[in-house]
Amino acid sequence: MNLQLNAGKDPALIQQVMDTNRLRISLESAQALSAFLMLQKLLINHDSEHHTNRPADADAH
Repeated sequence: MNLQLNAGKDPALIQQVMDTNRLRISLESAQALSAFLMLQKLLINHDSEHHTNRPADADAH
């Protein structure tokens, strides 16, 4: 049964699809990592600006 199912399949096409999937997964992983790093940088910059832009009389209270 398996031999009949595999008989009509093109091994070169299957390999091309697998290679394309590997490339897509690699690119999507790089995109996710890049987005995470940009978000982290944005949050760190926002946090540091929040602490440095306090009014001068905030410490008096």
